[in-house]
Amino acid sequence: MLRTFMLARLAGVVTGPESVRYSPSLEDQAKALRREILDHAAAVSDAREAKERDAALREKVKGLRDARLGR
Repeated sequence: MLRTFMLARLAGVVTGPESVRYSPSLEDQAKALRREILDHAAAVSDAREAKERDAALREKVKGLRDARLGR
């Protein structure tokens, strides 16, 4: 049976998914947009946290440098 199906596919008698036009539903588009927005928000949050960590480390290094220099 599979052999018959595959031969029919190769002969072009039976078409497959390449002939089916898929149009995403509004729900699919909304989910994709929501995911994109959440990914962007996460990236912005991660960048903000990294910037704050960097600033805190710079202050700590400055404090250690000042203590070492006797300021």
